[in-house]
Amino acid sequence: MTPPAPPDWWASSPALSLLARHRRAVALSGAVALALLLAGGLVLSSLSARWGLLVFGSDPRLWVAGEPAALRVEARALGVSDRVALLSATARLTRPGVPPPPPQPLLGASGAHLQGTLTLPDTPGPWTLVVEAEAVSARGARGAALSEGVAHLAPEAAARLGARVSLTASLDVTLLAAPAPLAAPWEDAQAPELLSPRGGEAEGALLSFPAEQRLSFNLPSDLIVAALDAAGAPLPGAVVARDLAARPAEPLAARGAGERRPLSPHGLALLTRTPRAPTVDLDLSYDSPAPAPIAEPIAAPIAEPIAAPITAQERHWPEAHQFALRPQRQRARPGERITLDLHSTVPGERLFVDLWWGARWVGGWVEEARGGRGQVALTVPRLRLPPGHDAPDAPPALLWAQVYKSPYLPGEVRGGAYLLYQAEGVRDEALAAQLTGALRDLVITRRGAGARWPALDAAAWLEPLPLRLALGRVARPKADPALLIDSGASAAQTLARTRQEYQRAFVGLMSALCALLLGGLAWLMRAHHRAVLASLAAHPDGDLRLDPWARARWFLPAAALIACFFAGLALLALTVRW
Repeated sequence: MTPPAPPDWWASSPALSLLARHRRAVALSGAVALALLLAGGLVLSSLSARWGLLVFGSDPRLWVAGEPAALRVEARALGVSDRVALLSATARLTRPGVPPPPPQPLLGASGAHLQGTLTLPDTPGPWTLVVEAEAVSARGARGAALSEGVAHLAPEAAARLGARVSLTASLDVTLLAAPAPLAAPWEDAQAPELLSPRGGEAEGALLSFPAEQRLSFNLPSDLIVAALDAAGAPLPGAVVARDLAARPAEPLAARGAGERRPLSPHGLALLTRTPRAPTVDLDLSYDSPAPAPIAEPIAAPIAEPIAAPITAQERHWPEAHQFALRPQRQRARPGERITLDLHSTVPGERLFVDLWWGARWVGGWVEEARGGRGQVALTVPRLRLPPGHDAPDAPPALLWAQVYKSPYLPGEVRGGAYLLYQAEGVRDEALAAQLTGALRDLVITRRGAGARWPALDAAAWLEPLPLRLALGRVARPKADPALLIDSGASAAQTLARTRQEYQRAFVGLMSALCALLLGGLAWLMRAHHRAVLASLAAHPDGDLRLDPWARARWFLPAAALIACFFAGLALLALTVRW
């Protein structure tokens, strides 16, 4: 029996004939691809911005290449019933054409916040800050357990509290090649109120000031008393301090015999009080040193006028602070480790510790105060002085260290202290000249006559007690990290990143399906070629011919058609705003 001859249109258009023969499979493949496109579009359109990151820091326009910058991160749920808490967070700066640096973790955990210090790249110019975080999200009663944070928990315990989510935030920044000038002049801090005119103003004056700008209610607070003669020179001897008690319908009355404190060679004495009343009222009197013994009696005594005693009655107004920070020394050199004593009214809490350099937040970590007391140890960062700030007539550079529990409480409840920064290459003489120059523009007090800075040599101001007096008269700065990225912007960035991941997965799936279909088409082409060869063998007198490039001519048009179809689907998935 003679086999039937193949139809003429097989030979005239092999690719179309093959697609026609397998049109059901081709139609099914197209339907599957369209179904995947629609399903992917529905998935992308169902994604919503439910969580975001709050990123806090100093003004990024002041960030300097190669120097530190601190960041704080908090996760925030956009829905009313949602709760989210951070497990971990990292930050890094990226730049096109530069290998991405390893992410730097933010390890300081307190409550729902994480904070840490980044080392910025050495190259100035445009960069992109990228913050990535892992968090746990839950709703309802389970979400209430997340309000206190979960970063301190083990990963297994945190995973039982809710679902794991990934968050991201980014911000374009430009790093400076040199730091911006520091703020000057200084402003004077709180001064006590005079309860009565100073006594013995013709002979000298007694002044008292909080050592750290203010007295803290219910916390140990230091006061520095200065005893000066009429020319402002330090007086020798001692100062006697009595606490005054205000009684109804009675004038201020001295209570107790008083506390006698010897004066240092700089004419300064240190008092410590723990305020438990609305005011701290002091009665100060100067106690001159005992006269030297006279070897021989004087035959005729010389009448001299009796000098009025040097006294002062002053009132300090404590403030209801939660923390007091007292540095063990206040001269800070790069790389040195400085310890600050911490007193707190909120014992057993993990506390934020910040270090500020002018308007730049250059250090952030977390310490714990046990029993209302603790110590904060910080390593002084290496910071470059602004151009011209190493000259003797430039303002001195100050670091501000502060401690607090909640970043949302006002700055007045925070404990803080200044550190005098001595940069590399700055000699003691230049630093002393800078400090004395700044003190000339700073009013020691605006209350009472005869109040002036002690007349000390420039080098003496670098001694611990005079330096503490000088820095204690500088007003506290407004050092609050600003919101760099809000939760809405971060949620939008996280949503865009998630959609990109889904789109990449969808394009990968389409590519795999296209490759599978093309592979199947190639197999069918091979089978079709074998059938044509069998037909040629059965009909040697027929006019069907097959050259060596026939398979390629059959395969390429169909492959191009299928590839264009899937490429169109992928392009549609990437460009349509689902």
